Amino acid sequence: MARPEAQAYGTDGQPDSSSTFTFVDRSLDLASGEVLLNYALDGIELVERFWLPDAPLDIAEERWPAIEAALDLLHWVAGVSYWKAGCPSTLRFDARSPDRWQAQWLTALYRHGLAEFAFENDLDPDGFPEFPSSDALPHGPSSFAVRRRTLVPMGGGKDSLVAWERLRSRGESPDSIQVGQAPLILALGDQLPGKHRVIRRRVDARLSALNRAGALNGHVPVTAINSAVLLLAAIVLDYDRIAFANERSASEASRLDVRGRAVNHQFSKSFDFECMLDDWVKRYVHDLLRVFSILRRDRELAICREFARHTLWHQHFSS
Repeated sequence: MARPEAQAYGTDGQPDSSSTFTFVDRSLDLASGEVLLNYALDGIELVERFWLPDAPLDIAEERWPAIEAALDLLHWVAGVSYWKAGCPSTLRFDARSPDRWQAQWLTALYRHGLAEFAFENDLDPDGFPEFPSSDALPHGPSSFAVRRRTLVPMGGGKDSLVAWERLRSRGESPDSIQVGQAPLILALGDQLPGKHRVIRRRVDARLSALNRAGALNGHVPVTAINSAVLLLAAIVLDYDRIAFANERSASEASRLDVRGRAVNHQFSKSFDFECMLDDWVKRYVHDLLRVFSILRRDRELAICREFARHTLWHQHFSS
């Protein structure tokens, strides 16, 4: 049963022993394609790393405002994995900080995206801290020319293959991309026509050490993190669309908590999150870039029926 009010927890798993989580800074190295996301949890330094493909990167100057906006989004969203270890009540920003609209958006993501984590750890997500905002005026989206090209994130399962084939049936030649180095997806990528790109990711090993020591652990909105890094990759690699394969049931609550509030294990795959992300992209990144699901109207049975026709992939898919 969730508490009436959530408490801060520390890296030792004890109530009220965690105080501050800091978004330190973030950077993109053009030579290596490495993205560094720096955080601090009660003084413990934590770094998440991604590597974008096709380094060294040659980026036109006109794209940098959009890249900075995408880096902000990724930095703030990926921090959810580290904040949850202690659930401290104070959030700080050493470098760039969100404006008022962004702060409200991030507050909503952390509360809805961690609803299952809160349920399993007997916490109240409405007690999670609100993101503070700066007084800076929000900046608008970029307007550089974009190419009509689509990336399809591959998870190795039937859904992403159906999405990929559906785009091909409409005359497109999409490229595929994966976040992480899962061997099964790498092997699938070798079979797909077109380019298969890989974004490498490394979560700070100190997070696992904190979990073993008793820090809070549980489900995080992984698709929100993946969406943010894929948005960055799309700007860098010159794609105007990212077509996910999130189906209709992703928008449905997986359970209700004791207050009757929806707890959705797949919140960051839901239509609600898709709309949230679309608002962010159009406000701050580029008004022609789109991140969406091409299977949004379909249920599991319909996707299974469609996949059954694609016999070429029956020996390659993993779920």
